[in-house]
Amino acid sequence: MKPPALSTARSLALGANWLQVVALTVYAVYSLAQHGSLLASLDDLLAIICLVAWLPLLAQYLRGEAVAPQTPALVALRNLYVLLGLFRVMQWVVLALAVADGWVAPSSNLVSLTALFVVWGAAIVSRTAVYAVSGSQFVTPTVRGKEQLLRWLNLLAALELALMVFNVWPPAGFGTPPTEMQQGLYGVLGILETVACLLAYMAVEARHTEDT
Repeated sequence: MKPPALSTARSLALGANWLQVVALTVYAVYSLAQHGSLLASLDDLLAIICLVAWLPLLAQYLRGEAVAPQTPALVALRNLYVLLGLFRVMQWVVLALAVADGWVAPSSNLVSLTALFVVWGAAIVSRTAVYAVSGSQFVTPTVRGKEQLLRWLNLLAALELALMVFNVWPPAGFGTPPTEMQQGLYGVLGILETVACLLAYMAVEARHTEDT
């Protein structure tokens, strides 16, 4: 029988991340209804699928079971997280060039915009790294892989919190100011993402504490 600490940490982590899936789905539907952006919808869809594929693998890993390389969820994750990362990098580059040329937000504060793009870019890299490290660590657990996964989850939690702040209170002149409804959605989603990352971090740490 698993010790209560690990069992509790695993349940909390999986529960929070599945709640995040629900919140992302609700947000995706709302965003599509409000804006009708196919690019944003594709981003949301890829993010949801990657998270849904990652969660059963995380659950198996937290139970102390190695994941087979040909597990369908793992194959799907390995194929799609790269696509998601490239798609988000493309959006980041296009918007960064537009801002640099003055096409977008010409009156916004440069320091605020720079901070936004640094945090956004780092979050893209961190989310991609979490999936990349997981793909290896879940199949063949190692101490180094565990440390890398914990490091990226910890960083991603901080970046998700920072992104939430930028979404709720974007730099002045950067796009249309969000409505109160949108601010509430961004706030709830950002907090859920942050908490889900932190609980996943705690569960992975508890899993390896038990091993030692």
